[in-house]
Amino acid sequence: MEQLFQTTEITEDQKKLDWITGYVDANIHDQWTSFEEYEAGSWNQFLERLKTEYPELTTEKQGSMDHLRKLCRKNAGINLLKEE
Repeated sequence: MEQLFQTTEITEDQKKLDWITGYVDANIHDQWTSFEEYEAGSWNQFLERLKTEYPELTTEKQGSMDHLRKLCRKNAGINLLKEE
C-alpha cells in the first residue's frame, strides 16, 4: 500500500485509511473501521494497531531478506571463532 500511496501521491492519513479499508472484505472492514486509531484518522497509529492485531505481519518482516541483510551488516564485526 505504501508504494501505491507514493505512486498516486496520496499523503493524507484519512485517504490512506479509506483506501486500505476498501481492499478488505466487509467483516474486516467493519472491524478495522471500528478501531479507535481509524476513527482518530491516524495512519501510523492504525498501522501499529494492525501489527498488534496481526502479529504475523511483524514476523514476516523479521523473516525477510531485507531484515536479514540489515542484521548481517549490523553484526559484521562479530567473530564466530573462539578466540584463544
